[in-house]
Amino acid sequence: MMEFVSPLSESETMLSVIASNITTAGKLTFILGHPGVGKSTFLHTLNWRSHIPIRKVIDLDANSFNDGESLDGLYNEIHRICGNETDRNDKGICAILINYLEYVDEYPDSTVKGFFRKLNGLLRNKPVLILWPVINENDVQRMIEFSQHVSGTLYQRDRKVVNITGPKKSEYIDIAKRTIKVLNNGAELSDFGLTNDDLVEIYNEFIQLPIIDQNIREYYSRIVSKWELSSKYLEELKLKIPKPTEVWFIFPFKEAEAVVNQFSRKGNRVEDAWTAVTDKFSDYINGNTQRASKWDSTRLNLALHGALKSRIMYIPTNLVITTSAAFSNNPELIKIISDHNPPSHWNKKYQTKISIERSPVYKQLINEQFPTGKRKGGPVVQALETANPIYKDIVAWVSGSGSGSDTYLNKAFASALEEAGVNNVSVEKEHPWIKSVFPDIQIDLGHKIVCLEFHYTFQDEPHIIADYCLKKLDIYMNQMGKMI
Repeated sequence: MMEFVSPLSESETMLSVIASNITTAGKLTFILGHPGVGKSTFLHTLNWRSHIPIRKVIDLDANSFNDGESLDGLYNEIHRICGNETDRNDKGICAILINYLEYVDEYPDSTVKGFFRKLNGLLRNKPVLILWPVINENDVQRMIEFSQHVSGTLYQRDRKVVNITGPKKSEYIDIAKRTIKVLNNGAELSDFGLTNDDLVEIYNEFIQLPIIDQNIREYYSRIVSKWELSSKYLEELKLKIPKPTEVWFIFPFKEAEAVVNQFSRKGNRVEDAWTAVTDKFSDYINGNTQRASKWDSTRLNLALHGALKSRIMYIPTNLVITTSAAFSNNPELIKIISDHNPPSHWNKKYQTKISIERSPVYKQLINEQFPTGKRKGGPVVQALETANPIYKDIVAWVSGSGSGSDTYLNKAFASALEEAGVNNVSVEKEHPWIKSVFPDIQIDLGHKIVCLEFHYTFQDEPHIIADYCLKKLDIYMNQMGKMI
């Protein structure tokens, strides 16, 4: 609870003062707050707040002792607890919560007065703190009036009632994120088809409610409803799709490694490596009216982590050159490369096989973690420098009006993967169940389909990555929507 509970400083201070002043006699304090503001959560944290001298919190459900006519059962249980707990007060006092007894109107006046009379007699020599959560201020005042008919010593002066308003509303979003993570073994929002933007959207709708309904419980409830809508969409897709599909966006320009790192997380597991950072893509959606009309937060998260799983990756620029030199049969492509007089081993299949086995794409395909950290010198950097002018000429050839096509690059890379032992590789073939989608390279790993989408560009601005990924994902999502 320490990881997601927000302290309520004023309420804690008042209860700390009350508890500190309990020595030989116990006291009663009413806890006033609207339903759902977090009264119970707050009260259950008191025993591990080191500055509050409460050793233990015992929760009593008043309904368990309710026979409809008397409060004797509840009183007897409080009496029993006092007998067991007060001998240990050297380590802090015991607090007893009387839950689910927000009003006493259903009992005869004599019954209520008798309960307070006996409670007063018990607490005179039983130093415990009784905390009584109540919702309505009128009910609090009525109970205080009953108790004052029989005793004036049940309360500490001017501390009969502690108001609980719950955490600040401005903290609700962060509290929700922490709560979801803590209660689900560290799972991220994206694991539930949710994004930070979802929580913001829900919050903006939530604060339009009447003040009485603006509580943390209602906010949580709305988050759950949003998740249910997303998960039902996913369940429908699962019924239509035989196996999961992942889309890996591959960028080979010289500075791709540094730029890609802004859009993907490495993770501590292979399964988490290179997965897209939702909030980063949200930055390129918000403020763009046309894009925002296509990509609300739910659809974005479904594309990145739900209906599909998207990874943002790079390959070294020289790998595009060596795979093309070693495996392509296109004479124009070969000539562009040879005109730059690259190192002689760049057209050797065995050498290219070694290079591709060191690439992030290959490591991920064989379920092996790619080493973290960017290499800053040595042969790797020299190879990038040598490959860069060749790559720019190839990009110009691919994007020109002549016979150039990235198909030749894709075929060469696919052949290199097959040389390295990757099976079931196809180039620009229609996806088996997402119709009208033709990935650059498609690999059937048995338990999932991996679609490689290459963007051959030398523009290295981050928005280029965002634009390309969102345009491609829009195609995938439109076609998946037609399946449903």
